[in-house]
Amino acid sequence: GFTEAKGIYAHPYWHAGKRRNADGDEDAILLLMDGLLNFSRDFLPDMTEAATMDAPLILSTVLNPDEVDDEAWAIETVDEYPLSFYEETTEYKKPWNIETDIEIGEDIVHSDRPYDHGYTHETSNIEDGPTQSEYVTLDEMSEKTSAQLGIGEKLKAVDENKVAELLLNKHFIPDIKGNLRSFSSQKMRCVDCNTKFRRVPLTNQTIAPSGKATAECPQCDGKVLLTISEGTIKKYMQPSKDIIDEYEISPYVRQQILVLNKTLQSLFGKDNRQSGLKQFTG
Repeated sequence: GFTEAKGIYAHPYWHAGKRRNADGDEDAILLLMDGLLNFSRDFLPDMTEAATMDAPLILSTVLNPDEVDDEAWAIETVDEYPLSFYEETTEYKKPWNIETDIEIGEDIVHSDRPYDHGYTHETSNIEDGPTQSEYVTLDEMSEKTSAQLGIGEKLKAVDENKVAELLLNKHFIPDIKGNLRSFSSQKMRCVDCNTKFRRVPLTNQTIAPSGKATAECPQCDGKVLLTISEGTIKKYMQPSKDIIDEYEISPYVRQQILVLNKTLQSLFGKDNRQSGLKQFTG
């Protein structure tokens, strides 16, 4: 069928089978003959780490629940929740401490009825609600962060300080560290002939008034650029600094952000006290 929603309605097993677990990833539908007739490996990017990502190279005709990520098994298969479940919720128990036995996908995935899933509520229109993720309507990372933490502040069951620290620990800090690591070992590329260099060419180097050095390609005299931009590394730093200023973050995590911020300032010369190379070259 078709929908006005900017998304794909399907069973969690199907989403997990195609590695799009409904967590904000982009998704698409490709008609079978389009993949067979209009695709070539020559279309794939010349990048080892991403050469086969999302490329239509494998066709699966059977969805085996036993072969998908087991996180997709953690869904209820019952048609209704028993009264005892609601009574236990009044005691504010943790989900794993609920004594009421509610069948989930994991209980039947290896049985003779792995697809026997029920649902609790009828609906007259499955798309009678939001038709796109709020995430895509927000442009700046700071807006997305504020929106996520804003929800945490409104929910009584959520400690917004823990959400903020988890966001730093599980997302921002690993991303900043990973991008710094990639930046330090990246290749350079000529914008004209696309020749790649492991190190900045030493020929025809010039130093701008800002102190930044640029180089020309020894093959065609074109401009040599970095393949990882400064913005890619710094995009999470300001939101991270805002979080440690506004929320109660542990000293260890707070100090990690401050150290990473000093590293970025040192690497990209944003400290006004830093001297440019031109001062030492006459």
